[in-house]
Amino acid sequence: MNVLQRSCVPCSVGQTRRGRLMGTRKRPLPVVERGSCVACGTCQSVCPRGAISVRRGLYAVVDPARCVGCGMCSRECPAEIIRMEVCT
Repeated sequence: MNVLQRSCVPCSVGQTRRGRLMGTRKRPLPVVERGSCVACGTCQSVCPRGAISVRRGLYAVVDPARCVGCGMCSRECPAEIIRMEVCT
């Protein structure tokens, strides 16, 4: 499988609310088919958190620490090569 990023980052890990540790529900993260990416920059421009960048004009890279899993990149990708996945 030719995938750029395949890592899950649990939501709110280590954060507390009223002294209690919050849940560790995993959020969906974008997975970019690196070999199919046309590096158009659409995903980068629609990402509300700036979690996607285009490297060397060749492919998109997702920063899982900044990604909130909204799916905008996946919905707007003209090449349809970004999919949202939740790691189990």
